Amino acid sequence: MNHRLSLPTVVALATSALLPPPVMGQLAISGVRRVAAGEAVRDRPSVAVGPVGYRVVWEEAPTMVPSTDLGRNFRILQQEVAFDGTLFGTPTLAMADWSHQWGASPAMSGERSWLAYYFADRSMRTGDRDLGLTWYSGFFDRPEITFRLSQDPSRGPPINHSSPALLYDPEAASLIVASSIGAYLGEPRPGRPSYDSVNIEVRVMDLAGTEQTRWQVKGPDEVGEAATPALAILPPEWRERYILGYVSNAGQRDNGVNGYSVWLELYDRDWRVVGGRHLLHPLGGAARPALATVDGKLFIAWVDNATNDIVISELDQNLHPSWPVRLRDALGAAGFAEQFGAGAPGLSSPALFDNGGRLGVAFVATWEWDVASGRARQEIFLGTVAYRH
Repeated sequence: MNHRLSLPTVVALATSALLPPPVMGQLAISGVRRVAAGEAVRDRPSVAVGPVGYRVVWEEAPTMVPSTDLGRNFRILQQEVAFDGTLFGTPTLAMADWSHQWGASPAMSGERSWLAYYFADRSMRTGDRDLGLTWYSGFFDRPEITFRLSQDPSRGPPINHSSPALLYDPEAASLIVASSIGAYLGEPRPGRPSYDSVNIEVRVMDLAGTEQTRWQVKGPDEVGEAATPALAILPPEWRERYILGYVSNAGQRDNGVNGYSVWLELYDRDWRVVGGRHLLHPLGGAARPALATVDGKLFIAWVDNATNDIVISELDQNLHPSWPVRLRDALGAAGFAEQFGAGAPGLSSPALFDNGGRLGVAFVATWEWDVASGRARQEIFLGTVAYRH
């Protein structure tokens, strides 16, 4: 298969045409529910929809100060939520493997479910991160098998695998994992970054977790870092089958986080690149793209770094955004402050999902982030996004 021998045709669009002004668009949010509350560092929520409710997973640590001590490390927690927003019990550990766990991404079929994530362990070298995949019976009923999808080589610099996006394709009976990969070079020094080139790696596996093929997506023209991938199966009437989104600082490497923008690539059923688009380059940079196909429409969300806000939009078959909306505006119109507290928390880490034919969104609201004290209050929320009538 010719996965990445030629790069997609990318079209740069004007930022002013993509970033919505700070007013409401035609998309609105409703049914906002708080899933995890109180002081803690929380990030990267994701959602699976089951027969009686949601399974929400996220990474959590009590403080922002890094530590491998038990009770202070990052763990993946899960919370069962009824469709009406009722919380079933309290958050529990999704698994007990490894010292640190981050970035969980769920997938499911009718009979089983899977959770991909990345991890570090006390036995691993500094900078080494690997990918794990846990196979559950039913709808995350019971963990049965844990696969280690990557392992650090014995020689050379540690390899950092991170930010997996897991996709189940029922038509191909396969699991797809896209993740970031880069060799860790140590603490940054003048003239030397912490990592060599950071790229996207894609694995295609059968439903037992056996790898069928793997390749690297080196980003636009192989001149920019590529990270934090998102995956989705496209609407059935589209010519293409899959879409991969990620951020890259191609052409903007000297601008740090301000240089990242969103790139999209389209693939056919054989994972050949058949098109793509450079979505935008906003002032301050973009982060954490999320993708979902719902009711025959493709949606995207991403973080606008300059405003600590989330932008959500439908994408047409030319990957043009339709009626983008800022989540902060949508939450304001939905009475978020009256229900959860005044102020303008930073919004981040969007996750999109099919909520029974409606677009669901999970996100993080950061109310407090005090580096001096190590205190943080980041809370997880769910909501439904739809066009206003």
